[in-house]
Amino acid sequence: MRPALKGREVAVDISDDLPPVEVDELQIGRVLTNLIENALEWTPPEGGIAVGASGSDDTLTAWVENDGPAIAPTDLDRVFDAFWSRRARGSGLGLAISKRVIEAHGGTIRAENRRRGPRFTFTLPLARVAAPR
Repeated sequence: MRPALKGREVAVDISDDLPPVEVDELQIGRVLTNLIENALEWTPPEGGIAVGASGSDDTLTAWVENDGPAIAPTDLDRVFDAFWSRRARGSGLGLAISKRVIEAHGGTIRAENRRRGPRFTFTLPLARVAAPR
């Protein structure tokens, strides 16, 4: 995605010591790509995009947010419906597929409006690690 993001301010806040998760890397990679592509489309030229992740006792939380227009409060849940879109182009399937992928991995995904613009946050359960003997 580097060519598409060239010239944009992209802040990354991801710790080097994130706890492990058991996921299909390709599917979760597609979720991140969908979220970043959406952020890129809605971010004005002078705006920025932030990507981050943090871990807790049993969950990894990741997010993508952008400086852009807020999502109408009535649409915050609808953005994950298949074929629903405010975009001029696109199928309206990216966020619906992302939701199914995250839920199939035992996680959740949501959209919210923050001061700087929309934030999409998803959670994934941490990998079960066998106790040392």
